[in-house]
Amino acid sequence: QKGDYDSEAKASLTLSELERWLVLSISHYHGTLHHGLNQTPASCWLEGISRFGNVLTVTKPHAFIIDFLPVLRRKINRSGFLIDLPLASVGRLLSIPSKIYFVGHRCSR
Repeated sequence: QKGDYDSEAKASLTLSELERWLVLSISHYHGTLHHGLNQTPASCWLEGISRFGNVLTVTKPHAFIIDFLPVLRRKINRSGFLIDLPLASVGRLLSIPSKIYFVGHRCSR
């Protein structure tokens, strides 16, 4: 929790400086010889485009995101439902009293 810590006064970079640093870092990486590729990542990319054509782009961002979201099926009971946390040794029970009416009822779709 933040508390009395003045994050703005103690920040090392502004957001705009961070964005600039990130762009410069990525540009430097893509222009530097990669020992595993024996060429720069940028030249490897251009070579791939010339050999295989342009990459497919996402035309429906919302559908793309949904397609790649994980599907987790959970049983809901009167107490809520259990979420398995990846780094936890035990799951966490989430209680949803406002939705409890729907437990045991089928959707009419």
